Amino acid sequence: MNYSDLIQSIRKRFKFSSNDSFHLEYSSPACSSVYLDNESDFKMLFCCAKIYHMDNILVTVVKDVGKSCSSTSVVVDVCAEMIDENDYLGDAFKDGPQMFFLSDEWGSYLSHAGQKFESIADFRDKLRKFAVQSGFHYVLSRNDSIYVNAVCANRDVDHCGWEVLGYVASINQCFYITRFNNVHTCRGMIRNRSHRQLGSKIVRTYI
Repeated sequence: MNYSDLIQSIRKRFKFSSNDSFHLEYSSPACSSVYLDNESDFKMLFCCAKIYHMDNILVTVVKDVGKSCSSTSVVVDVCAEMIDENDYLGDAFKDGPQMFFLSDEWGSYLSHAGQKFESIADFRDKLRKFAVQSGFHYVLSRNDSIYVNAVCANRDVDHCGWEVLGYVASINQCFYITRFNNVHTCRGMIRNRSHRQLGSKIVRTYI
């Protein structure tokens, strides 16, 4: 289905003649009234549905009658088999083969107070990978053979509360997290291809 097909379907359904004048509108979570006037607008409707995970969109048909107008509605089913939504989406939104990366699991490496690690070196390694995958920088306010205390790099600027603190237990030499606040209250950062913690220490764990 394309925009021309939609117009023809509406004319047939509501028995509009070629002389009848009407226009189409729809709403989205981002805008209460969006005009649907051409093929480009129709493509945008599918982009909107993809972004907001909408199965269908209610389109209002507004018929112009002199100085007044009347309206009714039709539903555009964006999941119908007759519509291939990829035909209407830009490359950024098209469905495609799902890609998996070695770093996908890094975001789960730190989870809760009481979490156990095999050693302090194991914790430091997982902390670095967690920060890379989560997209933030940290600084070590304490880092010795027993204790590690890491805080968000934006703590002094934005008073961010993210923090993790732990210690090595003398009984088994394992490292335990004693305090973990995983909520960032800072402005954060835009993730990019580089990260100060993504260095040789991480790379050599996969060689």
